[in-house]
Amino acid sequence: MLPELIYQCDVLVFPTIAQEALGRTAVEAMGCGGAVIASRIGGLEWVVEEGITGLLCEPGDIQGLAATIEQLLDNPALREQLGQAGRDKFLKEFTWEAVLEQHYRPLLGLPVIRPNAYGNDSKAQKKSSRGASQQRDF
Repeated sequence: MLPELIYQCDVLVFPTIAQEALGRTAVEAMGCGGAVIASRIGGLEWVVEEGITGLLCEPGDIQGLAATIEQLLDNPALREQLGQAGRDKFLKEFTWEAVLEQHYRPLLGLPVIRPNAYGNDSKAQKKSSRGASQQRDF
């Protein structure tokens, strides 16, 4: 439901005045291909690349924010360009596959497939043979 609402927006604005580690809502908006305006603070500066994946403005600068919103509302081509670049960055850096490949695999390596505790036999075979041996013991 939320992605459907984001798709309907011309501009998505995140005028925070507080530090955010990542700016998850801006990332979600970029994932939907939305044109993003965000405050130049915290993780938003890393997520939104000025003039490439969105536009940044100074926290608390109401006139600057209004001018930036007006700029995007008046320029559909720029909105489209920023939205597409934001979507591309989302796919490259923020999908689970990208996060695993870029951050976890270098640290942990590829998954290792290990035989189960019973060796190559299936658990069902071992369980049934164990039951049979237990019957003989009684």
